[in-house]
Amino acid sequence: MKKSFTTFMLACTALCAFCQITLTENNMPVPGTVPLQNVSSQVTTAPAIGNDLLWDYSTISGQANTNPFQAVNNDINFPSAQFMLDQYFKNLTPALGYYYNQYYQITSTGAYVVGIHVPAQSFGLGALTGNTADTLYILENVIYYPASQWVILSFPATAGSSWQSNQRHVVNMELTVNAAGLNKASLQQAFYFNRKDTIAGWGTLTLPAQNGFNNNVPVLQDKMQQYFVDSFYLNGSPAPPQLTTTFGITQGQTTGLANRMVFYREGSFNYQMIINFTDETLTTPNLAYISTQLPVISGIEDNKNYTMPAVTFPNPVSGNHFTIQMPEETKAATVSIRDLTGRLVETVTPATNGNALSVALTNTLATGLYTYTVNDITGKLLAQGKLTAAQ
Repeated sequence: MKKSFTTFMLACTALCAFCQITLTENNMPVPGTVPLQNVSSQVTTAPAIGNDLLWDYSTISGQANTNPFQAVNNDINFPSAQFMLDQYFKNLTPALGYYYNQYYQITSTGAYVVGIHVPAQSFGLGALTGNTADTLYILENVIYYPASQWVILSFPATAGSSWQSNQRHVVNMELTVNAAGLNKASLQQAFYFNRKDTIAGWGTLTLPAQNGFNNNVPVLQDKMQQYFVDSFYLNGSPAPPQLTTTFGITQGQTTGLANRMVFYREGSFNYQMIINFTDETLTTPNLAYISTQLPVISGIEDNKNYTMPAVTFPNPVSGNHFTIQMPEETKAATVSIRDLTGRLVETVTPATNGNALSVALTNTLATGLYTYTVNDITGKLLAQGKLTAAQ
């Protein structure tokens, strides 16, 4: 009888690993900065597309990178934003580009871009025009999307779901080219952003094992394509051919073309795996990254009940104290810190003040990456995440 029961439980576990998941606001917490590994050299063939599949990447490893998602609170320009993508790059010409920050919000209907912030930036144009006094100045631009939302992930997301976004941005600049008689002339780059997502499949993604974590992760497989269409205006009129030729650009040019396959899981908005392809057929990978953030070994059920996204600050931690900001008041709780091998570093009882959990560790954390879990007095998982220690 005992043997039969054990066999039954193992069978149930195997079946559960291949259950289809549905992504909602409740199981997609606000992301933090999560390490990624560049595994491009080891992902040379495209994953199969379909339902109830097993994608086995258990033997790959790569070089560490940083996912640029960062949590934000009460940003002066985007008060509704919960997190941001830092230092996103947009090409202006083949040789020039500028950085901007993209702000996001998660609601009951999905994850959206609420706007972008382009900091002021300047570039010398001597290499293009032959005059070192010629300059291009990117003005500070704050661009909102109050009416037509830019959809990143539409809820509920499950097999067969799809969504699409189209947005128009205008970035204001000033151009000085002495030979053309331009002195801080108004230059605008208008670009249309197009993105389409389709949940094309589901299954289990197997990643390299880490002690204390579940490396067989139920995921949804998202096929995504995005691109920009750029146009340029000088003093309110389409930029003349002399200018566009000098800068190596054309009106209506397509830039930022990306054909991707993204694997999402419950309990983390950060991509579990992302693969870029050379074209829209998704047959030849050219870049691939995996997330080192995995669900805890107790696994799938914990993440299904995980409804409390938390924000940790400061992050990186530079001492032995940090705060976990919960979305609602939390009373008695414990916080456990583990390193990436799964070794328990310390469990503490934080001081609580409404939504804030003030964590004071016995010792300063060594430089590195850590995971934390927040549990109530019954042991129920309330939140989990990652933090970085930097001394």
